[in-house]
Amino acid sequence: MFTLRYIVFTTLLVFSGIVFSQNAIHYSHFLENKGLSIGEIAHENFEEMPNGQVNFGFTQDVCWLRCDFVAYHNQGKEDLVFVSQNPITDSVTAYVQYTTGLVKVLNFGTMTGIQDPNYSNPLSIAYSDSIQLITLRIKSHTFMRDEFSLKPVQVWQKEKQSHLLFMGLVFGILCLVLLYNVILFIKIREHSHLYYSCFIACVILLNLYAEGLGNLFIWRNFPSFIYYAEPIAVGLGAFGLCMYAITVLNAKNNCHKILYQLMRVIAFSGLALIVLCFVIPTFIASQISHMLPLLSMLLSLIVAIVALSNRDTHAKYFIFGWIIFMAAVSGRIMYNAGVIHYSPYIHIAQHIGSIVEAIVFTWLISQYLQKVNEKNYLQKLELNRYSQQLDELKFLLKTSVSNDQPIAMEDTQRIKIDVASYLKTPLSERELEVLTELAKGLTYQEIAV
Repeated sequence: MFTLRYIVFTTLLVFSGIVFSQNAIHYSHFLENKGLSIGEIAHENFEEMPNGQVNFGFTQDVCWLRCDFVAYHNQGKEDLVFVSQNPITDSVTAYVQYTTGLVKVLNFGTMTGIQDPNYSNPLSIAYSDSIQLITLRIKSHTFMRDEFSLKPVQVWQKEKQSHLLFMGLVFGILCLVLLYNVILFIKIREHSHLYYSCFIACVILLNLYAEGLGNLFIWRNFPSFIYYAEPIAVGLGAFGLCMYAITVLNAKNNCHKILYQLMRVIAFSGLALIVLCFVIPTFIASQISHMLPLLSMLLSLIVAIVALSNRDTHAKYFIFGWIIFMAAVSGRIMYNAGVIHYSPYIHIAQHIGSIVEAIVFTWLISQYLQKVNEKNYLQKLELNRYSQQLDELKFLLKTSVSNDQPIAMEDTQRIKIDVASYLKTPLSERELEVLTELAKGLTYQEIAV
């Protein structure tokens, strides 16, 4: 029985391997930065790729990708669509070659000049057995990372609808958090709410940029804004996060002066990036936009750890929210690095982590303000107590001088206060001697003799 199962299992495995090899799409790529045309690259040497993953980081800004469907057989005869997962590519020109020799040109991406009814972001091309080859020209000014695959049309449509609904929910919650912090800043003038509003605005703008929704719905009439969306968002985020951490974690008192000043440098570097992105090349601005958040996040975590070591109770909540956020975005980081394949769960985890972090950090401001208010209230009570003691001392001294009566010993026992600590000018030796004699019960006349 075991031998039979082993033979059946092996046969199925080999058969599935044969079917997969027949159905496999062959990918190859060619990198260039000379602005070549489809005719000029026809005879170039394309390098084979193991799958439909394109990951060149900042090393190239133009990639030609050949997707050979000759060996693919749609045995199920189901409606399929050839799709990409990355919507932030500037432009994708698709040259679809059919077995009849016809070549159809389609345009996709955030910098598509003409948005016709076929416009889609990310790329989606209806597949049929008559398609022999698809050649893609992928141009990007930023991090080049994409992945292509064939999916059933119904599955793709459901995924797209679910994604849009989920993103609508995410943006709704983030906008409410942003509005809440802005209103509280206007109402109570607490700067921590303003700083965190900048960070939430960064998250919203980055999501609009990364998901391609900004070009579809927000800045559709200003497509070139895609060049500035990332650095503006990152600049706001770095400034907001660093200043938020400085304020809520009391970095000026809890941390070393160098760490405190470094946080301020990163914060104002974020504001500088917002201005510089309109001057420096977009490629360089994008590179800075990938480094600055890492520095601000790392420094903020270090500040929180230092504050926690100094027994700052707020630091543990900051670390808790930040760990959740970093764990959630780790999947996206590994995807961008080419370590793992695309999965919708990467985006779901990333956005859920952002929501949890936003709620925790907003709540943390309320805890910070509560502690500040309690500290101010206790200081006010202490000042009132000292003020009452000084009033009593002043009254007794005034009574003693006007009536030429000694201060009662029980009064001196009742008022135990260091008078010198409340004087701008220290008492002289003679003045201290006079107060001592008054405390013994002597009058001014007796002291003068």
